[in-house]
Amino acid sequence: MTDSAVIALILARADAFAGAPRRGENDHFDANGRPFFEIAFPGAGKRRGAIGDASNPLWSEDGAFMCHAYVPLGAGREHADAICDGLSDLFLEWATPPAGLTIFERFPGSEGPRDVSGERWWGRSFGIRYRYQSTG
Repeated sequence: MTDSAVIALILARADAFAGAPRRGENDHFDANGRPFFEIAFPGAGKRRGAIGDASNPLWSEDGAFMCHAYVPLGAGREHADAICDGLSDLFLEWATPPAGLTIFERFPGSEGPRDVSGERWWGRSFGIRYRYQSTG
């Protein structure tokens, strides 16, 4: 399970992206035929570090989040590519991520026709690997 602090940090950063609106998880969203993206958190591993005070230990979480870009089916791939490239740059070129958060790399994903809320879209996805360290 991804730490709620990580989710908040990543979503706040994603909301700064101007290339398309973000559809929130389990939110009502009407794309109205416009391209959009989603950020998903499939999970992470969390372990207690070997250092730190017993009452305030270091925790280390390693995980990945997924970026999914959607464009209308039949509209070509260029806009989805631009959304993915823009999101990738937004995270990989984060000059000063919040303390404790490290962004490592982009993982290849998948692309093709997808069903989103009963409508057909063309989607492209990729993952971003991170580490989050905190105390408490």
